[in-house]
Amino acid sequence: MSPTLICGDIGGTKTLLRAVTAQDNIFNHLLDRRYDSRAYVHFDEVLHDFLQHLSVAPEVICLAIAGPVTAQQVTLTNLNWHINAQHIQQRFSIPLVRIMNDFEAVAHSIETLSHDDLATLQTGSPQPDATRVVLGAGTGMGVAWLVNCVNGTTILATEAGHIDFAPANTLQIALFDYLKIRYGHVSVERILSGQGLVDLFHFLQKYTPEPGQINDRQPAVNEAAMVTRLAFEQQNPTALQALEQRDLWRLCGQSGAGGAMPWRSLHCRRYCTPHSAKPAATRLYQCLPKQRAIPYPDANDSGLCHYP
Repeated sequence: MSPTLICGDIGGTKTLLRAVTAQDNIFNHLLDRRYDSRAYVHFDEVLHDFLQHLSVAPEVICLAIAGPVTAQQVTLTNLNWHINAQHIQQRFSIPLVRIMNDFEAVAHSIETLSHDDLATLQTGSPQPDATRVVLGAGTGMGVAWLVNCVNGTTILATEAGHIDFAPANTLQIALFDYLKIRYGHVSVERILSGQGLVDLFHFLQKYTPEPGQINDRQPAVNEAAMVTRLAFEQQNPTALQALEQRDLWRLCGQSGAGGAMPWRSLHCRRYCTPHSAKPAATRLYQCLPKQRAIPYPDANDSGLCHYP
């Protein structure tokens, strides 16, 4: 009988769990469930519920988690959960449990994705032996590198989303001051995350108010999805400007969160815009192939299933 594997994508907003059977690198889905991470005190509660709905006992659990993993345990960056592989193995009687950083899992998936799973944003001039980078923003900001070594590809998980935000124009300096007063430290993640889009919208309401609009008539926004709806459904000028200013390529390039160049390619998970970064590096960025992984919800699962 084919072994049963549970793979999970665990973040500060949501937890996605999937059970599959595996044979000869062919995976058949058994069960998928989505959980609101903040509705549970511990991850154990989530896993217990999932196992209650699963008709077979899993042999392996592999989890991609939004946070720095050390000695097979991690405290999530944006959620008060501590997850320990050995604890899960003992409590739930699972023969093998492995955890890794969520963008390490995405990096593992890159070479397993087909051409149809990728959308080319910029063709560029790929360098076959150069470093590849995968990045994306959601509740937080994730970055991982794929480095060519003698014995194959080495994947380096990072916490590059916490690198300092480096403002490069008058508007960004004003944004930095606005966020500095509110949070103290201003990182790239502080702007590119979901909450960052909300903060950016509120900042722009004050910094560039619409003509004739007073504060009590401005739309009340408390989540990123509302900003997106205002932009695309109502063409709200402030929401549109917020999306334009939240430029992943440019902000990562300004602050160095993307890593060293030249790259073989850069892969984006979740959202992106096709702009370049530092003016001094414009030529290099124009040569950099950029791709977006689609559909992004399956990227972590693909990486986890193929994790050695």
